Amino acid sequence: MKDAQKGLEFSKANLVEETVEGTTYWRADKTKPPTTKAMQAFLLSIYDEYTIGYKDRSALGEQRYFEKLIQMGNALTAVMVLDGRIVGTWKKETQQKQIKIKLNPFMQLEVEEREAFGRVVERYGKFFGSSAYVLD
Repeated sequence: MKDAQKGLEFSKANLVEETVEGTTYWRADKTKPPTTKAMQAFLLSIYDEYTIGYKDRSALGEQRYFEKLIQMGNALTAVMVLDGRIVGTWKKETQQKQIKIKLNPFMQLEVEEREAFGRVVERYGKFFGSSAYVLD
């Protein structure tokens, strides 16, 4: 921790400090991140740096969702992220060059939210040179 604090002190001139809901964050770019109206959905592994790179993960989702994730134990392999917040889990099945994605959201997804995850699933399939779709 001392090394991280020294590094932060050394780099402050090149960083922007921002406090959100009482927590201080630092970012390299001196311009504010773009605010997009398009919903941002991601299907991540639990080992993605986004999910494990922070000691305080309170900004990543609701406490009740984290409790669900903890209860899953070793069964937890992947998370759904919507606009920067963890909102559920997902699993992949592969059968004859088709990828089936089973979404397990922790809340009822609105139409636009389901569409956002549908686009992510399509991109996922293209990445593997396959077709992919959401299992209902």
